[in-house]
Amino acid sequence: MLEFMSLIATMALAELGDKTQITILFLSTQIQKPIRLLLGIFTAFLVADGVAVMFGSVMKHILPTHILRIVGSLIFMALGLSILIGWRSGERINVERVFKNSFTAGFSATFLAELCDKTQISAGVLAARFNCLEVFAAAMIALITVSVLTIILGRMVLERVGEERMLRISGAGFLLVGVLFLLL
Repeated sequence: MLEFMSLIATMALAELGDKTQITILFLSTQIQKPIRLLLGIFTAFLVADGVAVMFGSVMKHILPTHILRIVGSLIFMALGLSILIGWRSGERINVERVFKNSFTAGFSATFLAELCDKTQISAGVLAARFNCLEVFAAAMIALITVSVLTIILGRMVLERVGEERMLRISGAGFLLVGVLFLLL
């Protein structure tokens, strides 16, 4: 049991301050249906980290890391630009409008942010040493717990900062995440 708890703690610590967590924070300020967002996030974690646990870091061998970084970076920068351009023109473009619904927004953004990410790589490395089902369960518990807390924090920030200012912040934030994709 202690081993399982330490796996959860390791995965949770790996996620804190991570680009996936930052992405979820920005998404939570744009989404009207946080439960659907959370389901999309959870599904993305199941797929991305499930693959990592099952195959270690196979994703790097399927597509080179630099290709994944470039594609992810361009998508996040385009999203940030569309939010900022929409805000400046008065045409309120937000994440839900771009992705069509909360689930798709949560899945797409989280899946891209999680590919070759430190938590996905950590899950693969831990699975090579510990029971893969325990690592998978620990990863899911940690990632969903951190995501729920991040969504709650995002909603609280939205209430305090206001929707108009949060649009600008999240647009700039998605641009920043896109740049971080290229650099990290």
